[in-house]
Amino acid sequence: MSRWQWLFWIDLAVAVGTMMAVILTPTPSFATWTLLSLTVLMIHPSFGYAYQVPIGNLWLARLNAGLVILCFAFILLMSVIMVYQHPDLLHLLEFVLIFAAILVLMHPPYQYAFCSPHLWQKQDHVVHF
Repeated sequence: MSRWQWLFWIDLAVAVGTMMAVILTPTPSFATWTLLSLTVLMIHPSFGYAYQVPIGNLWLARLNAGLVILCFAFILLMSVIMVYQHPDLLHLLEFVLIFAAILVLMHPPYQYAFCSPHLWQKQDHVVHF
């Protein structure tokens, strides 16, 4: 199993766990809702990129990648604000770890939507909804 397939299965497990947390918690936090929306958005491109399967249309993959980019930009902005408000080593280290995680997590949606033309050229096994 490749590292991208592992990432897909971890993303799916986190999405299911977060969904259960939202259902079972009386008042879920904003961070829980953000994590749920991000992991659900990541399932489609992570699966498509990990298993090299085109799902839906190219515009759908690009729209999904754009939404993921917006979510990650929001998370980075909040991290920068947190480092600005609390300029210490702990918050700076947290920002660096979040930035590194975003770089890893952003790879499958970007590659799937913008850098995999070979997937979208073969129309014989495109999965349509």
